[in-house]
Amino acid sequence: MKIVIPSHNRSNNVLPLDFIPESYYDKTYIVTRKGEQEELYSSYKEKVNVLALDCDGISSKRDQICRHFDNELIWMLDDDCLLYNAVVHQVDETRTRIKITEQVSEESFYEFIEYCTDMLKTYPHGIVRPALFARPKTYMPYRLNMWAFTNAMLNLKTLSADDLEYNYSSHSEDVVAFLNTIEKGYQSFCLSKWMVKSERPGKPGGMTEIRTANMITEATQKIHSKFPDHTKIKSGYPLKDGTIPQTLVIRPKKKPSSSLENFMEL
Repeated sequence: MKIVIPSHNRSNNVLPLDFIPESYYDKTYIVTRKGEQEELYSSYKEKVNVLALDCDGISSKRDQICRHFDNELIWMLDDDCLLYNAVVHQVDETRTRIKITEQVSEESFYEFIEYCTDMLKTYPHGIVRPALFARPKTYMPYRLNMWAFTNAMLNLKTLSADDLEYNYSSHSEDVVAFLNTIEKGYQSFCLSKWMVKSERPGKPGGMTEIRTANMITEATQKIHSKFPDHTKIKSGYPLKDGTIPQTLVIRPKKKPSSSLENFMEL
């Protein structure tokens, strides 16, 4: 499995390189836009692979990544994320919660890679759950068909760029890929055995500089019209400028045709 990190205007510190062992750098790719961005990231070429693509935003970048790595297994990870081990914590006699512990060592990193590579043989789409909301032990080691963000594991031997349609919308493009996976009769896993944590959400770079309420609302309405059975629209949280976008509630409802496991409605 190759690790692919889309990045934009964050050349000063691509955080995943803090947990990816140097022994895995030959399978690690930073993906940026051709031209000025490629120059900004040129110093990384001494460590990892730097791939410059002809793209004009994160949606087209993800689409081009899937086309470039066609027929391969990839983990597409945001540039501000770190990977942690996770355990079940007994809160009291009846309650449990999953929490992150230490950042992965080289040994646990390779355990993670082996585990997820095996998972992708059964489920062509997966997400490593962000450590944002407390969840009980029933989410361990993974749940099926549960939406989360910041990363996507893809078996591009099974799913193609055209199947995923990352370029369908200019925002929430990863939702489109997730729901397309389910619509095509496959299942997605959401992993809690390891979890990711964003170390600098909202910092300059990435989508932070161009994200607006209008952009989010337009994408929300477009995606909802494409997947009305799986989504609802709600009012989102205010952005830094005080504007409030519409956002999606994502709860897949349609049962996949695959009989690999019982579908879990959430």
